[in-house]
Amino acid sequence: MIIAFYINEMNFRGVANSTYQYSLFNKTILKNKSIIFYNKKNRSNKKEVIEKFKKKFKVLAVTDFSEIDQFKEKYNLDVIYVQRELRKRGIETNQVHFRNDRYSIFKKFVKGKKFPNMDYLENKYLVLPIHHKVSEKDARYISSLINKLTK
Repeated sequence: MIIAFYINEMNFRGVANSTYQYSLFNKTILKNKSIIFYNKKNRSNKKEVIEKFKKKFKVLAVTDFSEIDQFKEKYNLDVIYVQRELRKRGIETNQVHFRNDRYSIFKKFVKGKKFPNMDYLENKYLVLPIHHKVSEKDARYISSLINKLTK
């Protein structure tokens, strides 16, 4: 599976750091390929950060998020991770809970066992907010926004 990550600003702070970690774990733990897109027009980009990313991932500069569409087929992108774009609109996408078989406390129960259905699903989901404060109206807004961002 090939997952694309988009970063508006390549710097030493927040989203760039978390995206680096997500991309690295996507590669090392989930065995997926990570491709990083960043906004080449952003004056706050740091050369050192771009070089750090390039040591581990394919990194592509774009002038706008919508440009990623032209790379979907070329790189066979399965998912475009849009953490920052959703966060800008007040939608948090961080994963709070992970599958139990990944925790060391369950190691003796899962040793030697395979979970193909979970492996399949884990590589396909986007973690969205789901709690008592998310209304039906909010859910409709979130889904329409994701559809708009990923078309």
